[in-house]
Amino acid sequence: MDIKEDIQAQLDNKETSKQLTGSLIQTMLKDLAILKKEKKTPSLPPSPPSRLPTIESIRKPDFGLDKPVKLDRSKFYGSELPRPPITSRPSDIFKPLTVPKPISPLSSHLDQTKKSIKPIKSIESIESEIEAESGVEKDYLKLSLIGLIVIFIIGGIGGFFYWWNYVRIVAPLITYHYECQDFQCISIEGQGENQCQVNKDCQPVEPIEPTVPTPLISIYKTSVIELSVGQENLLFDELKKAIDEEQTVNTSRRILIKIVSPTEKKYMDLATLIPVLKASLPLGIVQAITDKGTKADNYTLFFYSQSEGNRLGIIMSLKEGADLTQELKNWETSIESDLEPFFLSLNKQPAATVEFQDNVYQEKAIRYLNLADPSLSIDYAVINDKLIITFSKESMFAIIDNIVN
Repeated sequence: MDIKEDIQAQLDNKETSKQLTGSLIQTMLKDLAILKKEKKTPSLPPSPPSRLPTIESIRKPDFGLDKPVKLDRSKFYGSELPRPPITSRPSDIFKPLTVPKPISPLSSHLDQTKKSIKPIKSIESIESEIEAESGVEKDYLKLSLIGLIVIFIIGGIGGFFYWWNYVRIVAPLITYHYECQDFQCISIEGQGENQCQVNKDCQPVEPIEPTVPTPLISIYKTSVIELSVGQENLLFDELKKAIDEEQTVNTSRRILIKIVSPTEKKYMDLATLIPVLKASLPLGIVQAITDKGTKADNYTLFFYSQSEGNRLGIIMSLKEGADLTQELKNWETSIESDLEPFFLSLNKQPAATVEFQDNVYQEKAIRYLNLADPSLSIDYAVINDKLIITFSKESMFAIIDNIVN
C-alpha cells in the first residue's frame, strides 16, 4: 500500500468518527435489537436534526452485518469535504538511516579501564599519609598557640607597665609597729620596735629561775625577798619586816632580792641595791668592787642575830690587790650619813665618839665608830679582798671568825 493513501485513509476515518460521535445519540436497546435482528424496536426519543447522520441512515436494514458497507459521503454532507493540507510530515519517518560505529575490541576497553582505575594503596601508606597530615595540623596548632601566648605575654607586660606608670595610685606609706597591751598584740601607728607578732607573744610566760649567787661567807640560812619590776622602792619596808623574823642567835642569814618580770627573773645586783636603799658609796670604792657591782654574786647582804636583836651587814668582793686604805679614811667623815638606811631605823642616836678608832681582832685591823647605843656601831675591815661593813661589834667579830676559820 502506498504511504500517502494509507495516511489519507486514516485521516478520513478520524473525520468520520468525529462526526458520528459528535452527532449521534445511541442507546443500548437499539444495539441489542440490531444484533438479535429483531424487527420491532422500541420507540425512540425525538430524532436529532435532519442534517446530523444516524446509525439507521448509515446502515441499511436489508444488508447483513457480515457484508462491508460503503458509505457515501455525499448523502451526509452533499459534497466531499476538503482534506486538510499536509503542512509537515513526521520527521522520524523520513529520518535517514545512520550507520552505527563499529564496536571496539574488548581488550582495548579493558586497557582503558585499567588505566582509569587508580591502584589501591596499602594500609601502611594510608597511615603514613594520615600521620603526615595530622603532624602538619599539630605543627600548625602548636605554632598558632605559641604565637597567641607570645602576643598575650607582650600585651600583658605592656599593660602592666602602663598601669604601673600611669594608672596606679600610690597610697602614702604608713608605718606601724606592734606592742603588747593588756596581754594583746596591738598595732601602733608610727615607727618603733616590734614587741610581738601575735597575741600569744604577749601572754605571760613563766620565766626561768636564775642561778642562786654564791655567798662570800658561810651562812646559816638564806631568805629571798621577791619584788616585781617597778616595785624596787618597797625593798626598805621588806627589810624592816625581815629584821623582825625569828633567827637563831649568833647565826648569819643571807638576804637575796629577786626582781620578777613577766619574761625574766633575776637577783638584784649591788649597783641597783645601793640607790634603791637611798645609800651611797664613794666612786673609788665602787670602781674597786668586782665588775663594779653589776652582778649579784659580788656582794652578800646578811642579818646577824645577837642578844639585842638582828643587825644588818654587807660584804663586797674587791678586785685582787685593791688598796682602799686612804679611800676608806676619806670616807669616814660621811660614812655615817651615807649608810644611814642600813640601820633600818633601829633607834639610832648620835655617835659617842667624834672619829673612827682602830681595833684588832684575830690579827685583823678594824676601824669603828661607837654610837650611843652600845649594841650599835659602824665597823669596817678589809680581809682577803673583801670589804666588810657591819653595824655592831659582835657581828664584825663573827664575820672575821667566819672568814678566818
